Amino acid sequence: MNFYALTVGRSVTLVDAGFYGHLRYLVEWLGWTGRDIRDVEAIVVTHGHADHLGFAGEFDRRGVPVYVHKDDLDITRTTKVRRPPLRLRRHPLRGFGMLAEALADSVFAQPPVPGARPFTGGEDLPVPVPLKALAVPGHSPGNCVLHQSASNLMFTGDTLMTRDPMFGDEGPVVFS
Repeated sequence: MNFYALTVGRSVTLVDAGFYGHLRYLVEWLGWTGRDIRDVEAIVVTHGHADHLGFAGEFDRRGVPVYVHKDDLDITRTTKVRRPPLRLRRHPLRGFGMLAEALADSVFAQPPVPGARPFTGGEDLPVPVPLKALAVPGHSPGNCVLHQSASNLMFTGDTLMTRDPMFGDEGPVVFS
């Protein structure tokens, strides 16, 4: 339910795009750092779920490349799969906070990303801040992690977390 901004000079590469309503946080951060929306040059999505695709469709419309693993292209290019995850549907009261945030942040209004550009696992992505995609399918067919070697950072999306966003449980969580 978030995104990360990687910078080189004025150039911004985003990892994920939160929910659609999170665009306001990006615009605010860009202003704080003396940048604007035109400085976003690429978005790389760890997987094609609504809480990671968020505002990516807005940038796709502007011609900014949005990269997603080839096995999640079908999810990315449509809005027909914006249902809550099965475990949230089974326990709606327990996951009420996440569901409320999704609704407040316009999950059902977010646009698809018809121009999403595919990548495969093991690929170095053609983005301003170098990222290597490593496929770890399970959470979604095209789920991946992204390695940024210069900073030795690994962006895991929903592959590995320290807090379950649906139910609030603490500790390592591996979504497969």
